[in-house]
Amino acid sequence: MDASKKVDLKIIIIGALGVGKTSLLHQYVHKTFYEDYRTTLGASILTKVLAVDNTPLKLQIWDTGGQERFRSMVSTFYKGSDGCVLAFDVTDRESFESLDNWRDDFLEKVIPREQDFPMVVLGNKIDICDRQVRELLGTRCCCLPHASRRA
Repeated sequence: MDASKKVDLKIIIIGALGVGKTSLLHQYVHKTFYEDYRTTLGASILTKVLAVDNTPLKLQIWDTGGQERFRSMVSTFYKGSDGCVLAFDVTDRESFESLDNWRDDFLEKVIPREQDFPMVVLGNKIDICDRQVRELLGTRCCCLPHASRRA
């Protein structure tokens, strides 16, 4: 990899309180899972370097708080984002139903509505059998015991 070709991308993960955004990111970046995460206040930033076509790509991933009272503060972190992950908890229908509001808030503050913007919808906690959001696109619940849950 040629370090002189380093590219930075800012990715932001948003969604309701308790959907597991922090857990997902720590699993992705550090390959660790902890049962006792604390509520994210504002945002925290994690970085991960990937190789794409032999070029290092530095992802700067912004983990945002999902509490409604911090929503206006969290939206200030949207600026300069290159992509967005909309996260929800498959065991919490309300977190899924709120995705439209999260998406609309994001798009209103980042770009004009007529432009496309890279976004991914991510359902978390698929290992828990108390699913309230129906399975789509062939995904299955593996129903692991709660003690062995992974993000």
